[in-house]
Amino acid sequence: MVWYFAYGSNLDMDRLRERIGGWQDNKRATLKDYRRTFDSRGKADILEQKGERVWGAVYKVTEAQLKILDDRFEGVRRNIYKRVWVNVECNEKTEPAIAYVKVEKTSFHPPSDEYLSYILRGLKQHGYGEEIIEKVRAAGRQKA
Repeated sequence: MVWYFAYGSNLDMDRLRERIGGWQDNKRATLKDYRRTFDSRGKADILEQKGERVWGAVYKVTEAQLKILDDRFEGVRRNIYKRVWVNVECNEKTEPAIAYVKVEKTSFHPPSDEYLSYILRGLKQHGYGEEIIEKVRAAGRQKA
C-alpha cells in the first residue's frame, strides 16, 4: 500500500471511488513549496514554487489501483503525466506519497466548470474551509 496525493479531480471521493474502487484510508494533506496550476487542456498540474502550497488529500491505495490511474486516467503510457514521489504534510507529520505531474509543462488554461467542481467538492469532502476553497476557485479562474 502507498499514499497517493490527489490535488485534481480525484480529490472528489465519489469520482475516485468510481475509478479505482475503495481505499484503505484517506486524510487531508498539503504539499509545501508547490502550487496548483492548470495546463493547456484545463487539467490540474503542480509546479515547484517556494513559499506556496497545494491543498489536497492522500489516499492509501494498492499498486494495482495506481496502475488503473496510470493506464486509464493519467496517460502515463502516453507520456502525459508521470508518477513522482513527494513529501506531504498530514496531521503535522510528513508522509511520502505518489503524485502525478505533467511530463510536458504547457501554458495555463482555466479548467471547465465541471472539472473545477470536482476539485472544490473534494476539498469540501476532506474538510477544507471556505477560505481555502475560494483560493482554489480563484486560482482556476485567473486570466491566462
